[in-house]
Amino acid sequence: VDGRGRLEDHASDLATVLDWSGASDSVVVGHSLGGTVALALAAAAGLAGFLTWERRCASPLIDLSLFRRGGFLLVNAANALINIAIFSVMLLVPFYLTAVAGLSTILGGIVLASGPIGMVVASPIAGRAVARFSPQVVAIGGAALVAAGLFAVSRWDGAPVVALLAPALFVQGFGAGLFQVANLDMVTGAMPAADRGVAGSLAMLTRTVGVVGGAALLSLLFGELQASSLAEGRDAAASFLGAFRGTLLAASLLAAAITAMLIARRRRTGAARV
Repeated sequence: VDGRGRLEDHASDLATVLDWSGASDSVVVGHSLGGTVALALAAAAGLAGFLTWERRCASPLIDLSLFRRGGFLLVNAANALINIAIFSVMLLVPFYLTAVAGLSTILGGIVLASGPIGMVVASPIAGRAVARFSPQVVAIGGAALVAAGLFAVSRWDGAPVVALLAPALFVQGFGAGLFQVANLDMVTGAMPAADRGVAGSLAMLTRTVGVVGGAALLSLLFGELQASSLAEGRDAAASFLGAFRGTLLAASLLAAAITAMLIARRRRTGAARV
């Protein structure tokens, strides 16, 4: 790569860092409206700078014309959105396990680990399933399992059966493992072989966008539901449980909507790749 190419890459990297730093820090700032708005504007400026530079430089980090293809845009948006839904578990379930289910820290950790264990189990299965069927089919199945697992979690009540907690989290994690492998295959397959490293980075970026978005949006939803319940005169325990169930149900519905979008896309395009 010549000197100019390296300079263009560094400029793109800088714009990306500025954009991502502003976006993530706007969540971390918390409830300071002025600080959040300022950082959100900085993120928008960084994104605008990145897009402008990418269009003008001779060797962009990513070919932006790819996003004009509906399928490519959909799979990347789906990755961000499914991770918003998935993050609801790590955001709220630990509090439920200790405060409502009354589990010890160790037992609660074991139950919570059911989700990541499901992802680990699903990964090699997903690789074989993608080869035998198609990444679109595996992604649809994964998103559906995420929706089912999150729905099961949203039905947890104030007197849970401990033996039934782990299976719901395992199903959600297993679905997430299937989805992520299939999604990466679709993103990678849509890009030239020389850009496969960028494809992996793009998948990680959209996943992180979903995690950060989930931290912000799900926290906001939970807070609003809890505050509304408290304002209606319910006690703190009932308000927490109601907000927990409402937030997990919303996450489940989001995963179900992603499943429906992927099904609709496959019906329009058949087995064609992104």
